[in-house]
Amino acid sequence: MNWETASETENSGYVIQRKIANSAWENLADFHSDPTLEGHGTTSESHSYSWLDESVLPGTAYQYRLGDVDHANKTVWHDVVEITMSEEGSQMPAEFGLQAAFPNPFNPQLTIRYGLTEDAQTSVKILNLQGQTVATLENRFQKVGNHELQWQAADNASGVYLVEVVSGEKSDLRKVLLTK
Repeated sequence: MNWETASETENSGYVIQRKIANSAWENLADFHSDPTLEGHGTTSESHSYSWLDESVLPGTAYQYRLGDVDHANKTVWHDVVEITMSEEGSQMPAEFGLQAAFPNPFNPQLTIRYGLTEDAQTSVKILNLQGQTVATLENRFQKVGNHELQWQAADNASGVYLVEVVSGEKSDLRKVLLTK
């Protein structure tokens, strides 16, 4: 989704929802969980926004709506858009697991990408070399598709850490290096 504002009035940010056929609207992202969806308050300047749904199935028709949330927490919904992902445009992962984290070595932000081949309860954790959890980045039910997270490690010591993704009965582990 891409959109642009000519100006903004008391804009706290945006909410993106999706639904399939006759199902209920599902919250995909909002300005509380995704800083790229934060509004610019009151401004006469134009701003561009974008957001990508990376968990779609080919051949399925999805409806999306964008909500504009003001400082009083009132949401104004914009027109619904329907999209069907073609087989050729599909970015479904061929296999489960972590992709190369980048940059690696990193300081202080690390981007973690992983693919899920089935819908399942999924956790993404950062572990130290003793296997202790340093941070939990994700712990929720996730749908098939490619996913991306960032780890802000500014408060952590330099060294080797492990990124672990567990989804259903599957798991994967990768080493990363924090340098300061």
